[in-house]
Amino acid sequence: MMIRRVALLPLLVLLAAMTSLSASAQAGSDLKVQVTNGTPGGGPIAGLPITIYSTAGGQQLVAGAGRTDTQGAFSWTGAVGQVGASYVVSTTYAGVAYNSGTVTLPAPPVVLRVYETTSDDTNIRVVSAGLVIANVDAPTQRIQALESATFANSGNRTYLPTATGARGPMGLLRFGLPDGAGNLTTMGQLSASNVIQVDTGFSSDMPLPPGNTDVSYAYEIAYGALSDGGFAQLNKALPYGADNFRLLAATGDFNIESPQLASDGSVVVGSRTYRQYSAKSLPANTQLSVDLINLPLIQPALRPGNPWLQVSIGILLLAAAALPFIYRRRYMHNALAEPQTEGDSTREIRAARRVRVPPIEKEPGV
Repeated sequence: MMIRRVALLPLLVLLAAMTSLSASAQAGSDLKVQVTNGTPGGGPIAGLPITIYSTAGGQQLVAGAGRTDTQGAFSWTGAVGQVGASYVVSTTYAGVAYNSGTVTLPAPPVVLRVYETTSDDTNIRVVSAGLVIANVDAPTQRIQALESATFANSGNRTYLPTATGARGPMGLLRFGLPDGAGNLTTMGQLSASNVIQVDTGFSSDMPLPPGNTDVSYAYEIAYGALSDGGFAQLNKALPYGADNFRLLAATGDFNIESPQLASDGSVVVGSRTYRQYSAKSLPANTQLSVDLINLPLIQPALRPGNPWLQVSIGILLLAAAALPFIYRRRYMHNALAEPQTEGDSTREIRAARRVRVPPIEKEPGV
């Protein structure tokens, strides 16, 4: 047994050395990129621009660039020795940008899959959508809402929205918004696209490659006041429907009513508890209806924007401005009612000056 152990020791050392050499070789190798066309019938793409971005410090800076060869391959020598460094590989094909995930060295070859494009949205649907009522602000009577959606493209071409085709503006990627929504804020990939806001929502030219794409956006909506509290209607269109729809509302005293959504208990997200409502298999062009009832209000007389309060303040300001004129008019009226000439006053003053007070006579014996 001792001889066998001694004989195995050199082999173990050799294996460890080979493993170390292999890792060193991998760490010192180039960053290899392979571009493939995912649309059937598409072959290797030569001369495609490749850009390597460094993600150091939380910023994307260009670290290298080049073009693919006749086989759609590219090798970047700037990766040699950059163990632990992180990069993102990007290319543009047929007007659409394609990016890899974050690549940390050493890494296997990066495969970038590109596609031919189409303006037909037949294969586009929303697999999941969510509406979050994040905050209800009583002083301003405004609701802050956040929406998200996961689009699925089941085809083998990238859907490239356009308003110049036969469908006009309907050829863009469409999103519904409640009536009166404002302060729209787009996020992520949506923020990098061109957004056109219209009365019933907004549209975007953001491309959707095959697979799933997540989008999110936020907005505000004002709510009105009734005798028993605030009230708002979050009625909006779902152009692509939704396989699964979920509404989350921060806990509060207001009520939520919707003919399409069913109460689904509560859920904790982070440190906050939300009421949950859900629906399944909503068809395209569904008109979602959500009523928010008994929303919080501050004291009506002090509510900002209260028209009666504004009228009252206006009346007070006018009254304050008119006071000097009222007093001046009253003073002039009194002066005219009791006239007194300058000559009469002068004679009275002179007569008063001529009056002499007789001396006080002392009584005898005092």
